[in-house]
Amino acid sequence: MKVQKLQINSIKVSNRVREDMGDMDTLRRSIEKYGLINPIMVDKNNRLIAGERRLKIMRDMGYIEIDAHVIDEGIDIVKLDLEMQENLVRKDFTESEIIKSIELKKKLLRKPWYTRFLIFLKNAFTNIISLFRKK
Repeated sequence: MKVQKLQINSIKVSNRVREDMGDMDTLRRSIEKYGLINPIMVDKNNRLIAGERRLKIMRDMGYIEIDAHVIDEGIDIVKLDLEMQENLVRKDFTESEIIKSIELKKKLLRKPWYTRFLIFLKNAFTNIISLFRKK
């Protein structure tokens, strides 16, 4: 399996299992912020195997190209299995893992003590200077 850039308008979509696209806004915001994290999957004839939601959003956002895993597989049952595997063989974070990720993000966003101290000194110095300027 190799990843290639493909013209979005060259990708053919038909005979999809997924009917409910679900929450597209969350995925759209993720793609806007980080780009396409996981490439879509197509066969050697550019028929979509997996990633219809990602493809639709990229198309709607005006992208011309998209990264795609190109599968050199022509057997329909294998392509169906690949679509099913991508959507079923995954695991959501547990509640404790979500909490842990939030705590890690808070820690990463918090400035180191010395940066906070320098900001404090700068603000204190600015306030002292402003007292003298008022007189």
